[in-house]
Amino acid sequence: MQRHLPIWILLLLATACHGQASWVNQAEVIGQLHGTVLDARWHHSQCDEGSCLLSYDLRISNMLDRDAQVLRCTVDDGSGLELALNEGISGASIAAGQTEMVEGGRYLSIDAKEAKNLVGRIVVCDGLDWHGNPPF
Repeated sequence: MQRHLPIWILLLLATACHGQASWVNQAEVIGQLHGTVLDARWHHSQCDEGSCLLSYDLRISNMLDRDAQVLRCTVDDGSGLELALNEGISGASIAAGQTEMVEGGRYLSIDAKEAKNLVGRIVVCDGLDWHGNPPF
């Protein structure tokens, strides 16, 4: 076995440097979906190291010609604030031409007033297509 150890090391390195394996699913960005922040709740009792849990409800419309998955959205105000969704690994499923309400939450360094100021803001979301093979 020790005689073959250098060969195993070379094979391991070659495989690791090859890139992503063919069995790993990747999503294609198929377009942007738009939505609105319906509600934002700041949880002062769930704070850690300067940030507190913010949970929110979004309404997202898919005006694309095919179904899409959404993992996260960005508030369209130049801040770059990302709002992740609580919809599983592959994201929220939104059928073509439909509008869905989805929930999300993450820890952010904002206060209760800033959280309420998010209500009514426009969000932009990447619509994803997993080509029938979402991650598990």
